[in-house]
Amino acid sequence: LGDARFVAGSGTVPSTGIIAVCRLTRGGEVEIAAWTSRSPVARLRERMDRKITAVRMTVASPSVTRSAKVDATPFVASGSVRDSASGAPIANARIAFLGTPLEAASDESGRFVVSGLSRGEHRIELSTPWLDSIGAVGRMRVMLDERTPLTLFVPSVVETLRSSCGDLAREGDGAIVGQVSSGSTSPLPGALRVIAEWDSVVEPVMRSSAASGGSRGVRSRTAGGVGAGGSYRLCGVPTGRTIVVRAAIEKREEPVGVSVRIEPVGVAVRIDPVRRFARLDLTLQPPSVPPDRQRWTP
Repeated sequence: LGDARFVAGSGTVPSTGIIAVCRLTRGGEVEIAAWTSRSPVARLRERMDRKITAVRMTVASPSVTRSAKVDATPFVASGSVRDSASGAPIANARIAFLGTPLEAASDESGRFVVSGLSRGEHRIELSTPWLDSIGAVGRMRVMLDERTPLTLFVPSVVETLRSSCGDLAREGDGAIVGQVSSGSTSPLPGALRVIAEWDSVVEPVMRSSAASGGSRGVRSRTAGGVGAGGSYRLCGVPTGRTIVVRAAIEKREEPVGVSVRIEPVGVAVRIDPVRRFARLDLTLQPPSVPPDRQRWTP
């Protein structure tokens, strides 16, 4: 196994067929295994080169045997890309056939055509402008033949949110994703975190009959660490209201010779209730900027 290590085991897959594993190392390679009590083990190796990687696996029926022959004669493959929730066609989707230089793009009706592929099983990487905006990608295995056009489904917002946030993906909430970069050649400060804050209104406060009732407001927040590559993800953020995103350093662990001053100045963002994702990239101004201008900017 070399330097491989065990990451997670889910035990059983829920009826939805969706599982999520978080805190994987970006850029690393993982192996996924799935099986039933009477089927052979299906294995899939994927490189985690995106913030969110959606992988589709198929466990063969015990009665299905793997063909040892693959017809390598090139032919023209066609199909369509659709939304997994509504079934609506998806335009401008990119369909890349991994292991080959071939890829295609869907038109306004969601259809695509690509030639030069061999018959048999292929791995596909599916992306759209929306998935690209949050650093997500869908990967799946397909079987190509001349009789059955492909129908590829883009992961729904709910599926993408569950894949990204797992148990933190509560009903109605959204997520903020982005990239933190340095405005100079200096590395990002150590122990850097991104914080989102918003005003919440809780249950009414009971008062005496002589005074009118009211509601108690609180300041809510969620925080997340910044990865080695500068990426961050904040889950459990409400949609449809103003969220203030800012940066903070938990501990002063900057490299020797680097002086960074971060003021508690936030950037306002709103998460669309339909999309449920917002992207906000932040840049740390270089130390040469005067102190009164050193702040996070989108």
